Amino acid sequence: MPRTVEGNATHRFKRNPRKSLRILQTNLGRETAAHDIAFATVAEYNIDLLIVGEPNKTIIKAQKWISDKRGDVAVYFRNREVTVKDIKYYD
Repeated sequence: MPRTVEGNATHRFKRNPRKSLRILQTNLGRETAAHDIAFATVAEYNIDLLIVGEPNKTIIKAQKWISDKRGDVAVYFRNREVTVKDIKYYD
């Protein structure tokens, strides 16, 4: 049974409370090269939040991404002004 995540992922921006949140969602097929391309895209377009299906499990563990139990979906916050609170995991 898939593990579900529940909680309030809120964001506050220190300098501008009305700033929008830029999000990129993609499927990487667990390929290391795909991660490199995703990170280059995130940097080029100033993306705040990267949501990945089928991430490379070694990369997400080493870089401390937020992920589900099996590592099938992962979230990476690039913007350090984004605050994540109250993440609860359920089996």
